[in-house]
Amino acid sequence: MINILVDVMDIPKTMDRFLGISWGIAIIILPFIFVSAIATELHKAAEGQQPEYRNVIWTTVLVVFATLIYRVWFMKIVSICEGVAMMMLDYQDWVALMTIMSQKQFEIGNIGLLSIDVSGILLNIALTITIITEEIFNLVRFMFLSVLYLIGPIVVVSAIYKPIRLLFKGWILSVLQVSFWIVVLRIFQAAILSFNVSQLISDGNLAVTTIITLTFILACFLAPAFTSKLFSGQNIGLLGSTVIAGMSFITTKIATTKWIPTADGKKTNAIGAAIHVVKDTASFVGKTVSKVVSPKVKEEAEEHPEEKRIR
Repeated sequence: MINILVDVMDIPKTMDRFLGISWGIAIIILPFIFVSAIATELHKAAEGQQPEYRNVIWTTVLVVFATLIYRVWFMKIVSICEGVAMMMLDYQDWVALMTIMSQKQFEIGNIGLLSIDVSGILLNIALTITIITEEIFNLVRFMFLSVLYLIGPIVVVSAIYKPIRLLFKGWILSVLQVSFWIVVLRIFQAAILSFNVSQLISDGNLAVTTIITLTFILACFLAPAFTSKLFSGQNIGLLGSTVIAGMSFITTKIATTKWIPTADGKKTNAIGAAIHVVKDTASFVGKTVSKVVSPKVKEEAEEHPEEKRIR
């Protein structure tokens, strides 16, 4: 079985020697981008529009902080997707299937090309393609994430200047998409394994093996396309709008809640009143239990004075 050791979690080990160049470029262009952003706000003020100096300053602070901890949050995105992918599929099950395919390919190879028919040759080709497809997928994903990792600091700095902020949005969306490829692929693999195809492949069933091969190749090609559709700007915008609408609803409810007087003469809203009621109830229960338990403790002490003296 072909096994190219490609692990996206090793990207910092292989690419950090080049990352210093990107960081240097980002540090050099940051002052120019900041000055351009301030100049844009000054131009707005000259035209009678409301400038947003505070927004530019806070964005710059966030960009500088994000650049300083760039490695951490970039690899955190990748590692979260890797963890979700592991939950989608027990990869050892897929390795077992690939092992069966490799054994079958080895058996066909030992027979010899002159001794097998056309169906055997097609079966050998199908097995070979299936075995190497995932390795190609992993290698392409590694290269894409490596490129995104290297250009990251420069693109993050571009978020300061609003006219070119789309570069950062497109970059972060690409990072999310490429990182999530593996999750979609693992779901496709889990679906293939659910049909229990290992025995049919062991029996040398050409039709089943060909179907699995074509299905898996399509899965590897469709995983990026499906992920791109899933993380499209329209869907992300819809999700963001839903979250913002929900937060706005909660904030409005809290802000418009009538103030209710409490027993101690203070005022609170409905949420505070509910908490206050819970506290009063807990206090009442505690006092009641104390009144019930105290006489019993006193009676036990009077009934066994010798135990008290021993203690």
